[in-house]
Amino acid sequence: MIQRLYNNNIVIIEKRGNIVALTLKFKNPEQVKEKIAMQGETIAGFSRRINVNYSLMVEYLNTKKFPSPPTAKKIADGLEMAIGDIFSI
Repeated sequence: MIQRLYNNNIVIIEKRGNIVALTLKFKNPEQVKEKIAMQGETIAGFSRRINVNYSLMVEYLNTKKFPSPPTAKKIADGLEMAIGDIFSI
């Protein structure tokens, strides 16, 4: 499996030459953490509310992993923001 960064924004995961997944990068993960806190939530509580695994959410915020487009939508909706406001597209 090969991971490539496309246009410094989208991670493309390839397996045997076929694209198997696209993922998005946060523009500013610290801003997302602040927005969660400003809503009066912990990362754990926010993750539960939007139905995203807590461990994965932490990895997304620490830029160790990158969310898929459907997960990015859940995060954006949970923050009441547009995907393009928090993810590089």
